[in-house]
Amino acid sequence: ARVWDAVTGKVLHTLRGHAGEVLSAQFSVDGKTIVTASEDKTARVWDAVSGKELHSLSGLEAPVSSAQFSSDDKTIVIVSRNKDVHVWDAVSGKVLHTLRGHVGEVLSAQFSPDGKTIVTASVDKTARMWDATTGKELFTLRGHEDDVLNVQFSVDGKAIVTSSKDRSVRVWNVLIDNELLVFSKYEGLEMSVHYVKGGYKVSTSNRDDMTERVWKMLFGEKLDTLGVYTLGDSMDKVPSNIGEVPSTQFSMDGKKIATVSWNQSVRIWDALTGKELYTLSGHKDWVWRTKFSADSKAIVTASWDNTARVWDAVTGKELHALRGHEAAVLIAQFSVDGKTIVTASEDKTARVWDTVTGKELHTLRGHESAVLNAQFSVDGKTIVTASLDKTARVWDAVTGKELHILQEHEAAVLNAQFSADGKTIVTASWDNTARVWDALTGMELYALTGHEAEVLGAQFSLDGKMIVTASMDKTARLWDALTGMELHKLSGHEDVIRSAQFSPDSRMIVTTSRDNTARVWDALTGMELYKLSEQRDEVLSAQFSSDGQMIVTASGNKSVGMWRCEVCRPVEESAAELQKRVGRELTVEERRRFGVPDSVSLAN
Repeated sequence: ARVWDAVTGKVLHTLRGHAGEVLSAQFSVDGKTIVTASEDKTARVWDAVSGKELHSLSGLEAPVSSAQFSSDDKTIVIVSRNKDVHVWDAVSGKVLHTLRGHVGEVLSAQFSPDGKTIVTASVDKTARMWDATTGKELFTLRGHEDDVLNVQFSVDGKAIVTSSKDRSVRVWNVLIDNELLVFSKYEGLEMSVHYVKGGYKVSTSNRDDMTERVWKMLFGEKLDTLGVYTLGDSMDKVPSNIGEVPSTQFSMDGKKIATVSWNQSVRIWDALTGKELYTLSGHKDWVWRTKFSADSKAIVTASWDNTARVWDAVTGKELHALRGHEAAVLIAQFSVDGKTIVTASEDKTARVWDTVTGKELHTLRGHESAVLNAQFSVDGKTIVTASLDKTARVWDAVTGKELHILQEHEAAVLNAQFSADGKTIVTASWDNTARVWDALTGMELYALTGHEAEVLGAQFSLDGKMIVTASMDKTARLWDALTGMELHKLSGHEDVIRSAQFSPDSRMIVTTSRDNTARVWDALTGMELYKLSEQRDEVLSAQFSSDGQMIVTASGNKSVGMWRCEVCRPVEESAAELQKRVGRELTVEERRRFGVPDSVSLAN
C-alpha cells in the first residue's frame, strides 16, 4: 500500500510487508494510523506518519477482504473470505472477539457511528448486528433473496441499509430489527450505498446505464400521506403570539374530523375518505374552536358571537346554544364524563354548563382580563383557567368556588393544563417561561426556564413523566415533570412554533410552525423523526388520533393533511417484537432505554 501527499501527488511511504495482494486500506479517524487487508490472510496496522508497521494480525484461515476502524480508533473490524469476522484491538494488536453465526462468506462489515455495534453482510442472504463490546449477536436481518453485498449504518445510527444481489435495497430500523423500506426492481447487479446529510444515496449500475436516486429516510418515509384535502374556507392570518389554533379535531373513536373555517361554520369529515359528512351552521360570527366529547357523540363549538353551541355528532343537529357570555367565547370543553362543559371568554369569566339541558351551572368570576383557556381535571372535580391578567386560577367544578390563584407569571398566561392524575398543573406564559404548580395547594413547584421568547403552549405527557413546551423562539423543549429539568431542545423549525402535542403513548411529539411544516419527534431522544412539509402555508394545528396511528394537520391555506404513521405502534408492541427477534426477555436496562413500563408484560 502507498501513502501519497494530496497536494503534490508525491509518494510519502510504501507500506511493505504483505505477501499477497492488498485488497483494502483505510486511515483511522484521527489520521495517525492506517489499516490494510490482504490476500495473504493478514491485516496490518501502520504508522501513517513514518510508514512503520505497528501490528500484524496473522493466523487467519482465509484472505482478508476489508478492515475498518471504529469511530474512536480503538478497535478494528476485519472481514475474511470465510464465515468469520474478527474484532481487533488497534492499540495492542490482540483479537478481542470472533463474530460467528453466518453460514456463508461475509462480504462486508461496519461499525455503528458510536462504535457500540457492528453490522455484517453475507452470501447467506442475511445481515447481522453484533455487540462490539461482547461479540454477541443481537439481530439477524432476513428478507433478501440472494447474497447481501453491502451494509451500512445511517449517520445517526438509527437505521441500516443493505444492498443485495437480488436487486433490492432494504432499510431496517435498528431499534426493533424491523424492515422499513424496500427499493427493488433494479436492472443492475451492482449496488453501492453511502449516506448524505438527512438521508442516503443509493447508486446502481450495469453495462448500459448509471442511475442515481436519493431516498430520504430517517423513519419518515413510512409516514405516508393519506391525503391533503382542501376543506372549508380559508382562515385569516392568525397573530403569531396566540399559540395553537386547534382548527382540526379528531373524534375520540378516530372516525371523524372537525374543521373550523372561520366562516361561522364547522365542517365534519369522514377521517378515512376525506368526504364531508355535514356542516354545523348556526353561529353568527367566527367559530374559534371545536371539541368532541369523549364518547364521540357530541360536539361543542366556541364562537366570537358570544355563544358556545352543542351539537349531535351523528346527525349534525344543534342541541343547545349556551348563551350568557358578554364577549367572544374562546374555548369550550367537555368534562371527561361528558356531563358538563366549561367555556372561557373575553368577558373575564369562565362558565360551567349542563350538557344535557344547556343550562348555566356556575359563572367563574375573579379574573381581571380575558380568560384564554379553561380545562377540567380528569375526575371532573376541578377546573383550571388561564388569563391575560398574568394568573391562572383553580376552581371547584361542583360549587364554582375559587380554590387557588396561581400568580408568579410576569405576563399573560396563555394556557393551563392538569396532569393526568390531577395533582399538578402546567402553565405557559408570554414571560418566556412555563411553570408547574401543585393543584391541591396552589404552590409553585418550579419554573421551566430556558426559552428565549414567549411560551405559547405547554402539555403533560399522558403518563405524567414529561412536559413539552412550544415557543416563539422557534424551539420546543422537553422537560422532566418531576424535577423540572430540561431533557431535550427540539430544534429544526425555522419560525414560531405554535403548538406541541404528545402522542397517546407519550413516545412521540408533533409540533406545528409558521415555517409551513409540522414535525414529529422522538420523545425519548429528542431526535426529529419526520418533517410533514406538503403544506403551502403555516401549520396552525396538529393532532394525533386516539390510537396514535394517524396525524391530522391544518394549514392556513384551506388544507387539512392526513398522515398515517406505520411505525407509531404502542411501545409494548415494538418491545414484544424486539423480544421475539432476539429470542429472550428484555433486561431491566433495555426496558428502561426503550421506555417500556415495568408493569407491561411482554409475554404474549
